[in-house]
Amino acid sequence: DKTGTLTKGEYGVTDIWLGVLKSEDELIRLAASVDSHSEHPISQAIVAESNNRNLNVDSITDFKRLPGKGVECKVNGQKILVGGHAILSDNFSLSGELKSKIDKEAEKGKTIIYILKNGELLGVFGLADVIREESREAIKGLKAMGVKVAMITGDSEKVAEWVAKDLEIDEYFARVLPGEKSEKVKL
Repeated sequence: DKTGTLTKGEYGVTDIWLGVLKSEDELIRLAASVDSHSEHPISQAIVAESNNRNLNVDSITDFKRLPGKGVECKVNGQKILVGGHAILSDNFSLSGELKSKIDKEAEKGKTIIYILKNGELLGVFGLADVIREESREAIKGLKAMGVKVAMITGDSEKVAEWVAKDLEIDEYFARVLPGEKSEKVKL
């Protein structure tokens, strides 16, 4: 089973693409300043990344949840938005190499989060369920014994494909409901 066994069952920042802001730490610090006031698991993953890097967050004002979009507030008087594709304005479009990179990671099932300041794209995060390091070791050990390794998950095909490829799993079954997992094992 994937979630909680091969992966931690929690989001982690896997990719960072800079826009007009040219420092990863500054981008994470700013996003964590906003997200520290949100209980959403994606927000908490960004805050955790900030904590892992020992970054201090700024105080904020005018915090607002934007249902289905993300969050907004002011940091040092500047309007900051952190959220999914829905926070991009109708007049804002990604293009070129950055769009290509983001699209490629989104196709793998990653969650994409945008950070904007006063309508300018500061940067973008890719987030995914974090793979346990001990999973890599266990799979290598099984393969060394000649065991074919398979994974069962309720997640999407793209997420399953990404995890299977990353862990070098031989076969996977995606979108399997909890009650159907034991039947797959019998096959």
